[in-house]
Amino acid sequence: MKISIRTLLLAFFAILIFSYGCKKYDVADKDLLTAKTVSPLVAKAEMTSWIDRHVATSQAETQSYHLLKQNLNYEAAHVQKRKNGEDVLVIPVNDAIREKLKLNANYALKVITVKKNGKPRWSMIIAFLAGDGKTKSTLNNNSIQGIVNNERLEEDGLYKFFDLKGRLLYQVSYKDKKITSYGAVQAKDKRNGKDKVMSTNGSGTGNSTKMLLPEQEDCTEYYLVTTYYDQYGNPEYQTWEYLFTLCKDGNGGGGGGGGGGTPPEDPIDVEMTQEFSFPVAYTSFRPEDYRLPEGALSATPEGTPLTYDCKVSVTFASSTRKIHGVQAYPLVIHPANETYLHPEYGRIVRNVTPFSQSHNASYAGQKVSAYWTSIVNFRWAYLDRNSLPNTDDLDFNHSTSFIF
Repeated sequence: MKISIRTLLLAFFAILIFSYGCKKYDVADKDLLTAKTVSPLVAKAEMTSWIDRHVATSQAETQSYHLLKQNLNYEAAHVQKRKNGEDVLVIPVNDAIREKLKLNANYALKVITVKKNGKPRWSMIIAFLAGDGKTKSTLNNNSIQGIVNNERLEEDGLYKFFDLKGRLLYQVSYKDKKITSYGAVQAKDKRNGKDKVMSTNGSGTGNSTKMLLPEQEDCTEYYLVTTYYDQYGNPEYQTWEYLFTLCKDGNGGGGGGGGGGTPPEDPIDVEMTQEFSFPVAYTSFRPEDYRLPEGALSATPEGTPLTYDCKVSVTFASSTRKIHGVQAYPLVIHPANETYLHPEYGRIVRNVTPFSQSHNASYAGQKVSAYWTSIVNFRWAYLDRNSLPNTDDLDFNHSTSFIF
């Protein structure tokens, strides 16, 4: 059977186009490897029920919850998995919510709801603005994974986190995959009648215009306190931006600040602990046949490279990332015991033990600092030569700091 050149060319281009289309699909699909679609009706029923469990303490909060329920894109809802196995329901947000939050059109908004044993546990509205501030942003699944797993984010820009009634919890900005600023909402009581103020529109939208209040009312001002960091993680300066004021009447009610219930396991009061490990791997060694770290000297390595593991934990509030405490753990060296074969001396046994240790961790705002010092004892022996053990001690020092 004869096949014309024209037919072959058409077949070739068809295969090429099909192959290109598959590659494009694969690239686009990588972001959805951890995502699973969910029925819009199921997502709507679940989210509506969850929002209804939040008790509004004012008419404004009631309206906010109602507006949110009516402006979630349930058709595009999907579920991801956290690293701890919990489900995360992700739902895009319509423009009406963005406008309520006074965010420009380039922000991407989604609501995430973390579920434990199939039941909603906590939710946040996430708003993301790309690094240049001018590009229409997209909040991809990789970024959401970073957020729910409390990891560094790969996508540069400004991330804002709101509760379901639209109140800002905190915000963080990234540049070159490093945190450049962190802002959290802080309260400031006003108990002197001359200092009592509130926003003139009473809506808590960030309008800094104020007016005096009657002296008998107790009011609390809320500010966005933002700390800016240099490329090394050192605080450079701090700004205070007035957001809104909440007031109580004599009976403890009114003004949106008089109490009210919260849903079970509300994240505001839930603390989490996250551990960070900073392995220090030595690649240069003394010119002896056992593996001792020694700065500038090097030799053909034998055995397994030593790794000095320095670990610090951070305890923080899950919804605001406010740090409550930090702890440094003792230095761990691995492999601590090893028998390996040297091409000239035969079997060698090596034991590494840190002692006289000192370690500490501290924090200031969102910056965590930690250090470790130790004397490291090395014991080694040549098993095939029946030699007595040899010993040596080396000093170890390591410090680190990072923005959480």
